[in-house]
Amino acid sequence: ALGVARDRDRPFHIHCGAGDPDIDLAHAGPVNLWPLLVDYARQPIVLIHTGYPWIQDAAYIASVLPHVYLELSELIPWGWSMVEGSLEAILGTAPAAKVLYGSDEAGEPEMFWLAASKARAALGRVLAGFVERDDLTHKEAERFARMVLGENAARLHGFRMER
Repeated sequence: ALGVARDRDRPFHIHCGAGDPDIDLAHAGPVNLWPLLVDYARQPIVLIHTGYPWIQDAAYIASVLPHVYLELSELIPWGWSMVEGSLEAILGTAPAAKVLYGSDEAGEPEMFWLAASKARAALGRVLAGFVERDDLTHKEAERFARMVLGENAARLHGFRMER
């Protein structure tokens, strides 16, 4: 499947981390994907769920492997109490250009809105903290927010965003 995606110039999404009761947690962490990720170094790969609960491992992998991206679902809205700390760890380690918003929602329309609202607010608070600590300028924080909330996914998947 990775070869087909590569031949068609498409990113490949891999479910990584927790999320379903039938997952074998001993093998679900992103570190276990390292050999595969290295073997497919020219194939853009998105780690669905950001490797939750091994978020720091996934962020490190995305920071050193230029073709690995992180998708934020499982945190949003399900990990609501740890979204900000997780976003801070992710954006403090992995390039913002490799982080994609995701809500892990598949059904209820109200949850799409709730997840997006919570993600936007949490991301705003985390980026404001980076600005307050002089880690980013206000303009850079705004750029990071646009990237994470839509521009990165559009670029990676070949979609054009209209403003």
